[in-house]
Amino acid sequence: MNNLLEQDIENLIYNISDVCDDEFSDVISDDELFETLIYHYDDEPSPVDNLLQNIEHILEQTRIVHAQQHPMKEVKIYLEIYKTDIEQYLGIVIMMSIIYMPNLRSYWSGNIYSHIIRNCMSVKVFENIKRYIHFNNNEFDLLRDDPNRDTLYKLRPIIFDLKQKYIGISMKKCISLDEQIYPTKSRSYMKQYLRNKNNLFKRLFYSEPDFGATGNLVVRLTRSIPINMHHKLYFDNYYTSILIMTFLEKHKIHTVGTFHANRTSEEYITVYENVPITTVGWRDNKVVKVASTYVGEVSTNKVKRHDRKTKTNIEVIRPQCINIYNKHMGDVDMMVSMIGRYRISIRTKKWYIKCFYHLFDMTLVNLWLLYKKVHRPKLTLAKFKEEVAVSLCQQYKKPTRRRRSSLENQLIIKKKKTNSSFTKP
Repeated sequence: MNNLLEQDIENLIYNISDVCDDEFSDVISDDELFETLIYHYDDEPSPVDNLLQNIEHILEQTRIVHAQQHPMKEVKIYLEIYKTDIEQYLGIVIMMSIIYMPNLRSYWSGNIYSHIIRNCMSVKVFENIKRYIHFNNNEFDLLRDDPNRDTLYKLRPIIFDLKQKYIGISMKKCISLDEQIYPTKSRSYMKQYLRNKNNLFKRLFYSEPDFGATGNLVVRLTRSIPINMHHKLYFDNYYTSILIMTFLEKHKIHTVGTFHANRTSEEYITVYENVPITTVGWRDNKVVKVASTYVGEVSTNKVKRHDRKTKTNIEVIRPQCINIYNKHMGDVDMMVSMIGRYRISIRTKKWYIKCFYHLFDMTLVNLWLLYKKVHRPKLTLAKFKEEVAVSLCQQYKKPTRRRRSSLENQLIIKKKKTNSSFTKP
């Protein structure tokens, strides 16, 4: 991340080594300088390109939505948003997730404002981008009652881009599959009511839209797992079924999952379509049932639990499949916990914008986890997001029409001295 120095700006005006008194009159105007700098900044690689490769696509769709809602506006107003504006907008959104203020305009307030946010972009520009930002063209969306309609059409380019990025990362042998939920009050028919959750109204989010059957959902989500590589997949009772476990085991993807059943705390082994499946029950605070295609009860280990009757800690025997499930199943819940620490909480009534913020949060957490593996010293999540936000807000700050640079002033003084040296005879 190299800062654009004043010398670099001056080199865009003219080549310093070729400047002479006769060529000074050929210096480009301020309008041409402004357009040149904008073109130069748009061609520069951006840190956010590591998050999303289609910033130009977001810019184009935002302009299209603006034109669709204001068809009689002038072209000049239509072209006022640049790629750097989208990047600065994302940087401000990240900064807002780690600096809490009562409302959006407080970040630009005269007494409690944030210097980085206020110096980066005006509140009017930010609210305009927030109002018109879009990711896909609504004109090509199918009708809501069309059976072939993509429920995530408004976010499909972003989801596809992030999916390609995630697939490019090497996959661990042990993988957990679970849903992610994020709080929202936006209107959407995909929103579900969860009775036993703290936030009652949340949207269940999977990597791909659900077409109805839980089994088909698991198959779609496991398409990116290499077959015949003996990966191990862990899921809860929402996804566990004999058919799914058998299908995955035939592709050498071993599974462990919990399920609901009224059985005694014993191990049962069966064979379904030449695939051995073992089920184990273990009584902890309540009876836990686990089914697996590669691990069973042995070997057991001992863990300490509190006995209410004797009011002491006692050692109990825990099956191996329970131990492995507890060790590897909490990855998705840990991801949700890390996202919730510094969540982008900008209020919006558009469900796809809230969903985009969640994807953006998840991508930043993934980048932070990768960063910790290769860099020393390690940064906290808040510090990492701060560094990314500052780089987006300041490094690519869009230049404005300016006063003369120091180099131009020096050339003007030199020109005057040269002219004054020639006196009339």
